[in-house]
Amino acid sequence: MRVLSVILGILLIVGGILSIVSPGDSALNVGMLMGLFILVHGVGSLMNHYRFRFLGDGWGIAGAILSILLGVLLMTSGWLQLLTNLAIVFIAGLWMLVAGVVLMVTAVKLAGAWRLLSLERQGFGWLWLLFLGLVLIVLGVLAYVHPIAGVITMSALMGVYVIASGVNLIAVACCRPGY
Repeated sequence: MRVLSVILGILLIVGGILSIVSPGDSALNVGMLMGLFILVHGVGSLMNHYRFRFLGDGWGIAGAILSILLGVLLMTSGWLQLLTNLAIVFIAGLWMLVAGVVLMVTAVKLAGAWRLLSLERQGFGWLWLLFLGLVLIVLGVLAYVHPIAGVITMSALMGVYVIASGVNLIAVACCRPGY
């Protein structure tokens, strides 16, 4: 599981860098690209949910399954890709808002679990999740406030999030003792 998390993290970082470096090219295939990012995010979230299953709630798995389904849909339907290219700002904005809330809820639960377990060395991975959740919520709100900025801006903004998500996957894989 750790190796797969690191590989997915590296793929997310590379994809994020490509989105930032050439947002115009990314915008041409934004439906496919967004589907890939959401799919990889969903798979990584599902792996992290399994790793932190002791938290015992279904929010993480529900968000991961939703991300996987949406990612597959966006990658396989040409008609949906066209619609996505037209409405990408609003679809991505809604996803970022929901995923941001899920990450923030997970971060708070993880922080409580660390205190509950009374471990000698408390982890601070929950702070990273809290930060990622906040970044997603801010980006989601911006998508609705400035829709004219369009798909090119969304490609660059998603690149920032995808890089941060890749770093998170690698950090969790490398720093979680016992898994």
